[in-house]
Amino acid sequence: MDNVHTIDAIHDGCPLVGIADYHGRPHAYERQFDDDNDTWSDKYILKEVGADLLALALERQELFSKWRKAFDDGKVTIDTHPLLASDRPRYNELEDILANRIAGLPESARVIGRFSTVSLDQFVTTVQWAPLNL
Repeated sequence: MDNVHTIDAIHDGCPLVGIADYHGRPHAYERQFDDDNDTWSDKYILKEVGADLLALALERQELFSKWRKAFDDGKVTIDTHPLLASDRPRYNELEDILANRIAGLPESARVIGRFSTVSLDQFVTTVQWAPLNL
């Protein structure tokens, strides 16, 4: 099992994009859509990221965590999801930096991913990657 650092998008309880370890090094992951079956597959494209990109992704995750704590404490409503207003400029800046830099990275692997249970109240901590048999 590998550590999941971030989940940046989720659909029906399964992560679509984020950063997780693969062979002990952080990788951006992106779930692939199965056009033939009109649904999300269990296949992911992985791209290795350096410590600098991981730090930026964790900073972005922390901004969401601040909102989540304020929400859980009843200080903000769901209408403010996913950020506190004061964090929006930095979050947008991080989104742009991460999207542009990750898009330019080469693929490291195509794999099948099986994540631990995901819910709004529990952050996923592990994923199991398996080779993709083409």
